[in-house]
Amino acid sequence: PSGAGKTTVTTAFLERLAAAGYQYCILDPEGDYRDIPGAVALRSSEPRSLVDEVLQVLARPDQSVAVSLPDVRLEERPVFFGTLLPRLQELRAATGRPHWIVVDEAHHLMPIDWEPTATTLPIELANLLLVTVHPDHVAPAALANVETVIVVGRDATKTVAAFARALDI
Repeated sequence: PSGAGKTTVTTAFLERLAAAGYQYCILDPEGDYRDIPGAVALRSSEPRSLVDEVLQVLARPDQSVAVSLPDVRLEERPVFFGTLLPRLQELRAATGRPHWIVVDEAHHLMPIDWEPTATTLPIELANLLLVTVHPDHVAPAALANVETVIVVGRDATKTVAAFARALDI
């Protein structure tokens, strides 16, 4: 649930990645990670230019990026993500980076009605961390790739049950 510690756990994870020399890209719909040490903070209301800016930052192996999206309209966020993710995958195929892609508030970028193509969301996508208070509001195509679930907060069983319902398991 909100306030249970998801941001704290995610921040600790990102800090450990950075300390180990790994590059990451965090997509942050609410602007919670704009001040994370070691990452270049980007924010824009123009999704197309933001994609290019993200790739420019990630072109340097020693730089990670925190992409704040509060200025991007809610209905444009899945389109932005659908444009950025294949470009990140291309970069990964060419360079092996970014090592991790972190999607905070995944239900904003991959809502339940989001229907990605195989190009947008391949069957297997390694090192993708999805963070959400509503796993049952995330597109089943995205949840189908989940291998590990970490739940924080008092109602862990409710959250796990919501995840299971979303996948009909």
